[in-house]
Amino acid sequence: MDAFRRTKGVTVGQNMKFDQKWLLWHFDLEIGKLFDTLRASSIIYAGLPGLKHDLWSLYKRELGEAATVEDLGGSDWDGTLTQRQLDYAADDIDKLPRLRDVLKKKIVDARLVKIAQLEFNAVLPEACMELNGFFLNKDMWLTRTASDRVQLERLRASLLSKLPNPSNQLGLFGPASFNLDSTDQILRSFHMLGVKQKWKDPETGLTKTVPLMDTKEMTLAMEADRWPILKEFIEYRGYAQSVKAFGEEYLKNIHPTSGRIHSSYFPFTDTGRYANRGPNLQQVPRGGAFRDCFRAEPGRTLAICDWSNIEMRIVAEISKDPVLIKVFRDDRDAHYATASLVTGKPESEIVKAERQQAKPVNFGFIYGMQAARLVMYAKQGYGVSFTENQARTFRRRFFEAYAGIDSWHRLAMDSGKRQRETRTAWGRRRIIKDEKAHNEFYNSPIQGTGADGLKVAIRNVYDRMKKLAGRTPLLGKGAKCAPVHMVHDEIVCEHDEDPELEIHVRQELHDGMIEGIAPMLPSVPTRAEVGGGQSWGSK
Repeated sequence: MDAFRRTKGVTVGQNMKFDQKWLLWHFDLEIGKLFDTLRASSIIYAGLPGLKHDLWSLYKRELGEAATVEDLGGSDWDGTLTQRQLDYAADDIDKLPRLRDVLKKKIVDARLVKIAQLEFNAVLPEACMELNGFFLNKDMWLTRTASDRVQLERLRASLLSKLPNPSNQLGLFGPASFNLDSTDQILRSFHMLGVKQKWKDPETGLTKTVPLMDTKEMTLAMEADRWPILKEFIEYRGYAQSVKAFGEEYLKNIHPTSGRIHSSYFPFTDTGRYANRGPNLQQVPRGGAFRDCFRAEPGRTLAICDWSNIEMRIVAEISKDPVLIKVFRDDRDAHYATASLVTGKPESEIVKAERQQAKPVNFGFIYGMQAARLVMYAKQGYGVSFTENQARTFRRRFFEAYAGIDSWHRLAMDSGKRQRETRTAWGRRRIIKDEKAHNEFYNSPIQGTGADGLKVAIRNVYDRMKKLAGRTPLLGKGAKCAPVHMVHDEIVCEHDEDPELEIHVRQELHDGMIEGIAPMLPSVPTRAEVGGGQSWGSK
């Protein structure tokens, strides 16, 4: 291990986060310069569906060599190793350096060197964050779950008293039971009640009133204002999903030794954004009732920092739109600015409801959404209602005001379809072979740039927490501060309760996040908001 600590060379491996977690926990050892063949292959071929990046597939695809030994990567490596395990390890030693040479050349040829560097640098903070985990208060979680079940049963009883039973069959003691969770039964019940929806005929373009066509969330949201029973059913379904996804079973994710949830961060989505699993903490609803259950352990507190308006700042940089760039240089709010532009009112007269209406306008149009789709997106995602004619007007005014975004859309679509790829601000590539692809040419550069910034930021934050702690930032090894979780635009750290330490942690967290994304947005100032408290929901 001493030789490993002293080495100045590059360590080559496959899925090196696995090795880094083991070395960090047992030996407090950070792998220095590294080349991860799994990450290298993933960024080279990002966007190609069905392509495998396991070691055996890489040997075959990149070296033209089939496996010569049995795959024993998942076997027990404690104690004395068998001859087969030694042969397996020797095979890796033989092939990995040659595999690295092949992949390195492809990275250089694809202009992905900077992306490879940030991906390799992210291995260490990801490993640290997964080892630290996030504390979930069991008692609070169970109390919240019990409350959800009470609401679920209240709504179930109310709906069953109002909705006609669609079953025409008799059971032993009367009509067959009515299952509110059956898509077929609930749709037939709505039809019996006479629930209708507006539907635009694609052939004639005429809008007709027809019986409810399905029970998709979008359909129900669009009709809920006209049919109160749909609002109640939407609420019921929300509680049903909550109880199923975030009920008592969720507590099984808590590690029996650490008492914390140790989820994994998977960095290889098509855009470069992290996916989260085991469980997916990114899917925890933003409502305080859920996030308040994720807490600092006794004697500690959380520091939470997220970027402000980051997607709008990224699109301002990529599109070079002078109007939007000026909004941020003047330190104004992008949603207030857009609300002013689409309503024709001075920014000073815009009220909160109009700002809320501008959110789906901003996020819908920067990603290429058309007017009809925006109406549904706004209603479902933001509870905002407007007509398709209003959406068309908003769209026209939006692109008149932000002509640079309109020009970038045209350029991105034209070059994307010709080259069959997209690039982020720092050059991350997504290969797009699907001839029907459209919005991907807009969302990949925006979301991918944010992902690149987060990966730089988490390394910054790791290094800063390590310096503050005076040791590797592992809470289970006695560190007084450490990163414990991240979402797409947010990093959470946990630290000892100490007023002076709190000031330093928050400052270092803020600066680490700013320095992660700022180099990618040279034309646009970056802002981050930092706060914290005892729970994830406290900011």
